[in-house]
Amino acid sequence: MRKLAVLVMVALVVPAMAGTLTADPGRPIFAGSHGAMNRGTVVYDNTVNGPLFGFSQNPNALIADDLTLDFTGAPGNILEDLAFVVYNGSSSTALMDSVDVDISVFNFDVPSGTYVYAATLTFTGLTPGLAPGYFTTYSATGLSTNGIALADDILLGIQMYNTQPGVKPGTIGYDPPVVGASADIFFLDNTVATPPGTSNGWYWFGGPPYVANFYWGVGVVPEPTSLLLLALGGLTLARRR
Repeated sequence: MRKLAVLVMVALVVPAMAGTLTADPGRPIFAGSHGAMNRGTVVYDNTVNGPLFGFSQNPNALIADDLTLDFTGAPGNILEDLAFVVYNGSSSTALMDSVDVDISVFNFDVPSGTYVYAATLTFTGLTPGLAPGYFTTYSATGLSTNGIALADDILLGIQMYNTQPGVKPGTIGYDPPVVGASADIFFLDNTVATPPGTSNGWYWFGGPPYVANFYWGVGVVPEPTSLLLLALGGLTLARRR
């Protein structure tokens, strides 16, 4: 069984300086589908202004983005919705027909000044069917059963694995967020990739137009009135069948 080996119990410290990596603006970028968050109260939305560029690594590398959530009007902080992207950044002709995805949540702890691991969500058997340079989006809902409480500031990390030989999975740059905020910086650990790299730390792409913010959407459990409306809507649909 595959496990998140490096960052499960290790806190991440926000750096004063970051290294520079290169984005991938040169390939065609095409979204095969779009999954909108439709249940929870949106506290972070960077799914609108893009796509701007791609960023890919060898399978199993951790690519993580810092997010400042906007809880204005939100009744709580339990994760309900999560929107993310899967990108085939391969320079070969390898198709991404299947992939497994782990998304890890780290909450920022103010007293210690570090990001602390909270939970990992696993999505297995995804079938994006992506040619090189293409991406697709996913929206996971009903996540509140996991009981994942979010801080105001979080780090969301994605790892993609069990995909076809030659595929370099990755994510897509979007900016600026329309709900919440994110700094022009991201965390990368490709020392756990297959084959491994040498990068483990905070990085950026050198500034605009390649701002180091990625496609993410986060929703929390809606207020009770919204939950009632959702239930009534489902009941109406059921009666019409």
